[in-house]
Amino acid sequence: MMKARLMIAGAAALLSACGGGGDSESTTTTKPSLPSPTVLSASNGRTSDYIGTWASGCGTTLGSTVVRTVRNTYRITNASGATASGTVEQRQYSDTNCMTPWPSASFPPLTATVSIKVLGTSDVGTPTGSMDNFTGSADRVEVTTRPSGSSATTTIQFAAFSGNGTDFRFTDTLPFSALDLVYTKP
Repeated sequence: MMKARLMIAGAAALLSACGGGGDSESTTTTKPSLPSPTVLSASNGRTSDYIGTWASGCGTTLGSTVVRTVRNTYRITNASGATASGTVEQRQYSDTNCMTPWPSASFPPLTATVSIKVLGTSDVGTPTGSMDNFTGSADRVEVTTRPSGSSATTTIQFAAFSGNGTDFRFTDTLPFSALDLVYTKP
């Protein structure tokens, strides 16, 4: 009964705040503004921009039977011509926020050598205000990883910097997404 009285009192307060609903008053509706897009930039041929230690936030990877969370760390130590190179390490976790290391000895940190070859520059597209609210340019890169004792894997991706070069992100296909891992210098 008390709940019903509060609801009626709330509805009355709402109606009085709206002015009673007379026809003589005009109302304007404003659309909510979209958030400002994140501006991304390519390296513009400066592969030395990739040099440094870059750590990702917590991401997700599919295992053969379970979903694990991961953190990746790139340690790029060399840049020569169109190629930056170094190592990448992936640590796997058994919880959803990358706090509890994966317990199985069969999943130690994965390490590999990595090279990032800049093939060109691409426009990231027009922001839509949804999951791809990005503008600017990105490097089209050939990423080659070679785990110790294994053969190399090469993929074509896109990489772009933001935050005045304090972070970067990879994506397999444009446009970039808010779901892509962001790498920052710790």
